[in-house]
Amino acid sequence: MIKPNDTASVNEDNCIPVEEDKLKDEQRAELDKAMEMFRRECVKSFSATRAGEVIKKFDFPAFQLLSEIQRENRMLDMVHQAMGYAFVSYAPVMSNTVHNAVIKTLSGGASQGYIGPCYQQLVRLISLLLHQLQ
Repeated sequence: MIKPNDTASVNEDNCIPVEEDKLKDEQRAELDKAMEMFRRECVKSFSATRAGEVIKKFDFPAFQLLSEIQRENRMLDMVHQAMGYAFVSYAPVMSNTVHNAVIKTLSGGASQGYIGPCYQQLVRLISLLLHQLQ
């Protein structure tokens, strides 16, 4: 449970609001677009009678605030998206990095903590093959 006077954790009580005039042009455009879309949805709540009188048929759509868990999930989704993009976009670099790490690990001749003749023989065989390739 979050204490109300706890300034180290992030919650709605200790967030500093940002003034609209301090937003960058791209941020302001994004905000204006979101506000316009919400305004259009709110206008759909009204209707006109045959006499031309405007009446309110429905309540305005509820603006859903993100909970802390939803914000964390959104952040995780963004990180996963960025990691996926990096793996796809830089696949040759990643495969070379993994290849080099495997070669370095196996060329050391260490058994990586495994005990037994089958593992030791495999390490020796790989070491011999690597030396022959060089």
